[in-house]
Amino acid sequence: MVKKLERELVKLKRALRGDDRMSKLINELKGHKCKITFSDVTSFLEDDKKVYEIIDVDDEWVKVAFIDKKAVEKKVIVRIEVIDRIELVD
Repeated sequence: MVKKLERELVKLKRALRGDDRMSKLINELKGHKCKITFSDVTSFLEDDKKVYEIIDVDDEWVKVAFIDKKAVEKKVIVRIEVIDRIELVD
């Protein structure tokens, strides 16, 4: 019973933040190349001006691929809530 209530609480919190709607919008961009602006540039990203390919999306996470400074393709998973803006490049 407690686990069910915890899941419902998480769903409500996501709905209040708008993550569900955003994940549906981002899901439509799968396979497209985009410039993504993050609210918090994490340590694995040198900057947020790169072109990313959106690989997969769920309710909380986005899997993206990008080419680093050494021309190596990297794939990372970031939370939807740290994404501020997405600009389609295709």
